[in-house]
Amino acid sequence: MKSKTSSSRRSNLWNNKKNHLKWLIFRMLLIKETFNNLYNVLVVRRGTDSEIAMFKNKMIAMMLTLSMLAAAFAGCLGGDDEPEEEWALTPAADVSAVYVTSDWDPIIPNLNDGTMCEAILSTMTITAAREEVVDFTRGYYTSSQGVIGGSSAATITSVADLNAAGTTIALQSGTTSDLYAADNLAAATIVAFADFPSVIAAVDNGDADYALGDAPVLALAGTILAVFSDENYGIAVAEDDNGELLDALNVAISAVIDSGEHDLIAGAWDLAAPIVDDTTADTATAYPTPTEGSTLTAVLESGNLKFCSDTSYPPFENLDADGNAEGFSVDLGNAIVDEIAAHYMGTANPTYTPPVVAGCTDSTAANYNSAANSDDGSCVAATTKIGLLNPLTGPIAVYAPAFTVAAQMAIDDLNAAGGNFELIEADSGCSGDVAGAAAQSLVDAGVVGVAGAACSGASMAANAVLNAAGVVQVSYASTNPGLSDSTAYPGFWRVVPSDAIQGPAMADMVTAAGATNPALLHMTNDYGSGLADAFEGAWGTANLCTKIGYEDTTTDFAAQVQAIADASCGSVVMVTYSTDGAAILETMAVLGVSVPVFGADGIADSAFLDDFSAPGAANGVQATKPRAGSSAGDFNDRCAADTTCAGGIYTGETYDAMMMIGAAHNMAGDDMADHLNMVGTAYAGASGTHTFTADGDVGGAGYDICRFDALSSTDVFFSCRAYWTLEGGIA
Repeated sequence: MKSKTSSSRRSNLWNNKKNHLKWLIFRMLLIKETFNNLYNVLVVRRGTDSEIAMFKNKMIAMMLTLSMLAAAFAGCLGGDDEPEEEWALTPAADVSAVYVTSDWDPIIPNLNDGTMCEAILSTMTITAAREEVVDFTRGYYTSSQGVIGGSSAATITSVADLNAAGTTIALQSGTTSDLYAADNLAAATIVAFADFPSVIAAVDNGDADYALGDAPVLALAGTILAVFSDENYGIAVAEDDNGELLDALNVAISAVIDSGEHDLIAGAWDLAAPIVDDTTADTATAYPTPTEGSTLTAVLESGNLKFCSDTSYPPFENLDADGNAEGFSVDLGNAIVDEIAAHYMGTANPTYTPPVVAGCTDSTAANYNSAANSDDGSCVAATTKIGLLNPLTGPIAVYAPAFTVAAQMAIDDLNAAGGNFELIEADSGCSGDVAGAAAQSLVDAGVVGVAGAACSGASMAANAVLNAAGVVQVSYASTNPGLSDSTAYPGFWRVVPSDAIQGPAMADMVTAAGATNPALLHMTNDYGSGLADAFEGAWGTANLCTKIGYEDTTTDFAAQVQAIADASCGSVVMVTYSTDGAAILETMAVLGVSVPVFGADGIADSAFLDDFSAPGAANGVQATKPRAGSSAGDFNDRCAADTTCAGGIYTGETYDAMMMIGAAHNMAGDDMADHLNMVGTAYAGASGTHTFTADGDVGGAGYDICRFDALSSTDVFFSCRAYWTLEGGIA
């Protein structure tokens, strides 16, 4: 291309020549006037004829000379002192896309200023208002606006639901979301931010209830609640451009779309690739010829096409850890520029190849990598998780280690049979206040079923969470009669009989011991109240000496024991856990209240003695304990050989609950509830043979009648010498 400096020099030369010509003509006219004056003088003073003739000849000669000079000089003006050169494009070897970060609000002024970039590629929606100040290419992506909500946001069915006082909506200023909210959501409080990350932060921090934005971008931050306002994204160029760059971009975009390269790029960024064709008869289908001084020419000769971009909008445009632009728009822009370079420079135009991301591509594996497109052989088979709600803290925490051992033995046996199971524990706290959150943690961990809880109140609270999540629950120790209500507690099974049966067993135990006039001392939680009511129903209210309830958090029992002594009760029947039961017995010893004491499954194990400072206080105490039926397998032998397991309660039931959940999962299909009912038909377990009723209950094999006997104040042993059944009573 010939330089603009050369053109200016030719212009200056032309002007100089014209000025010289004007000067010569002026001098020639002046000379002519001078000779005319002299001629007049000669004529006036009547010079001789020869003088006049000579003067005329001289004047003619001078005029001819001047005319010849003027003509010669004028002839020179018809040409130039050097040949005129035609303008020609001098392109660079290639063209590269360059992404220049710009804030969103000034991005259009930055384009039209002409110094920052030649085009905008920044997920910009084509709108009539924007077309007043820029020109758009054809659409390169069709999307919609979306809505996500914060953790406490109410569910919506339409974006119109947001148009309510007290609703705070975060969005990015100057976007189509901003325009939509101004026109349609006037009742809500709109908070506009200069950048999109601040929009998401506002929702995450609770400063806004909802966020509006492009649906594919919002989907990276939360669940889309509603979509609205379908729209096309286009590349913007300055309106005062001569149209060559716009035409070249349109042709290149069409080529990328038609070749399928657009779909490859979209797939690499986990985007759908919908495009609503918005081309018209005016949309270029052939590349333009660049002209001198055009934006397209400047791009081709510089080798760079600079795109303004708000690089904080993944997955479309963003900056990586090294500050390099990345995203769908970036890869698309590179492909478009490659098309342009291939046409004008003849460079290679390779098809987009997604970057190789090595990892596990098996979606069923534990370490599945959704971003991986090349399997590196690292896949680890996903485990099937079974949850255990274990009272790791609380009044029966002393039994928690044994529950853990029994549950892990079940996991080991399931895996030995070809499974790939994993135990996930959560602390129920033996409390409804703790168990709900514990159950949610198991749901979040992806368990297929939960064994537990031990305490009835904990099981009740956990059931509300587990059933809502579709996770089956099999308790190994919750005995409250209310849990038999399958309407109140759906999705609940248990492998221990209801206390509706244990109550009569306790009454027969007290009668067989010859005790009379018992005081009924019980916790007021779900377990304590339920079993106390069952005993009272079997014994008879009128036959009780007194009935005293207490909170399961009580630690000082002097008042309750003194009340029993004052009432001259002949015996005590207590419904307790381990910690409070030990405290009651030690208080009775201190206050000198010496009457027969009876308990239930909450204390019926040698581990109960661990909660005493003086175990001898347990001497003579009798307690009922669910009786193991005919056991299958060798769990009971293995448990007896393990010091921790041997000292626990409901260990066989814990093992069975875990094994039944595993067996249900191994059945074909996804209906765990149906599978559990099938497994629970004459199931031969470690704690007996179990058949679930329609309410998820089991009948049980009766109750052992057990006793603590002290050889000394510290040497106490626990044994079960009789048993009770519903059909035959005590044997």
